[in-house]
Amino acid sequence: FTVTQELAGHKFGRTFRASDSQTGRDVTVKFEAGRPDGDWARREYRFLSCDVALNEPGIIGVVAGDSNDRGSYVATEFLDAPTIATLIDAGELAEPRNALAVTTNLLKILQRIHPNIQKIHSILDANSGSLTTEQIEQIGELRGDGFAHNHLDPSNIRLVPNRGIVLTDCVRAAKFAEVIPTRHPLYWPPG
Repeated sequence: FTVTQELAGHKFGRTFRASDSQTGRDVTVKFEAGRPDGDWARREYRFLSCDVALNEPGIIGVVAGDSNDRGSYVATEFLDAPTIATLIDAGELAEPRNALAVTTNLLKILQRIHPNIQKIHSILDANSGSLTTEQIEQIGELRGDGFAHNHLDPSNIRLVPNRGIVLTDCVRAAKFAEVIPTRHPLYWPPG
């Protein structure tokens, strides 16, 4: 990758816009090193590389990812589209019909990547006693087929023309029962 612009910097790394020499397309590259609570770039790459994410147009597309002793990176498609935060600030979602369309699109994405809760409930409802080993295994399989997303922030969701809503920060997406890293932002009281 050839870096063309630094997009953001943070305590453990930086995010760049870069050119992919193999495809000639722009990508976003997140690089990090030294994070004490785990390797978030590697974690995001792992999620974006799974079948659920690869087959969902509402999840940002992964290009590459790797780790070594100097740090980790994940490269994703570059989306030159406004975030939901930008649209809110510009008043473009003030009209209830527009806000409802965006929200509905987002909920459909989450429903497609989330485990099939209705099937889990139907297994539970069909049994008035203890679950059989087969039922427990079915529920475990259904829970393992989907992901929960723990960081739906308007700045991490883009509205891409001719595509719709796309989730761009997937470091806190995980299978049920998998530990999702937390972020502890510091908020200062008004002085």
